[in-house]
Amino acid sequence: MPNLASQALGFIGYVEFEMTGGTQRVRATSADIKATQAVDSENVVDGKIDRTTYRLGPIEVGGSISFPAVYEDGSTVTTALWRYCLQRGNDGSLNPVTAINIKYADSGAYSYTNNIIDTFEFTVAQSDVVTINVGVIGRARSSFITATQLQVANFYALRNTRVVTWNDAIVSFTGVGLQANEVRTFSASVNNNAQRFYTLNGQLFPQDVAPTKRDITGSISVMGRNTQLAQYAIDNQTRCTEPNTLQFGYTVGQGGSVSGAGCNGSFLVELPGIVYQIEEIAITNELLETTVAYRSLPGIAYGTQYNNTDFLVS
Repeated sequence: MPNLASQALGFIGYVEFEMTGGTQRVRATSADIKATQAVDSENVVDGKIDRTTYRLGPIEVGGSISFPAVYEDGSTVTTALWRYCLQRGNDGSLNPVTAINIKYADSGAYSYTNNIIDTFEFTVAQSDVVTINVGVIGRARSSFITATQLQVANFYALRNTRVVTWNDAIVSFTGVGLQANEVRTFSASVNNNAQRFYTLNGQLFPQDVAPTKRDITGSISVMGRNTQLAQYAIDNQTRCTEPNTLQFGYTVGQGGSVSGAGCNGSFLVELPGIVYQIEEIAITNELLETTVAYRSLPGIAYGTQYNNTDFLVS
């Protein structure tokens, strides 16, 4: 008789992306992708005190996956997912991730197919890890054959690996006098604002999932108050355009600074057209921090940059 508890323990699960060039796995801290469907009742008059009809709604596949960047991966997965989220075709479409396979336990595993990376969020805070969170919208869900525990043992080349932390992170700014040693927390987020489109195709799943105009936003928490940045934001009305850029990302193992095969990688993004908002500030008995929100308006296509521009420096 099988041990029922062991069949339901999540630590035997895993998350993998089937992408162009092969399958990539992440050490996820959370993965809440799921298929949902509303079941409603019609308000009909039929001589009954209880409802007697029901209606099935569309099946929506989506959710998010969060994971820390790790040294063994270098920047492979992070860079690949960033490109899937940023690179558009001439018609504004996104390339789909073939499948996202999630094994929850021996008794449950699903393959979410034909997905687009709708959102991508990069966050880092002092004394903390570099975290990546991607939001996914899929077209369908099916069961898949999971890897055995013996196969799982060969998923990774190293027995263990170091997590990328705040000291590995890179942030830099032009034109506003802000230095990395003033920054306490930093976030950057891309939202493609994708929509599901249904047709009379005989299915409850959407016929297509397509992105619309995207938003690139973020926030910076500054130790104390940077007077130049604060003045720059209050003077937004004196400029007709914003030429400034900011860079963010991380570098691991460059120049032989760490030992271990495969522990090298660089994920560095440069966002143009940064508009800073007026800082948020409050008095407390603790360390004084100000928070500055920003928005990137890259204006793609522009010059030699087209819809497939991903803003990657390395």
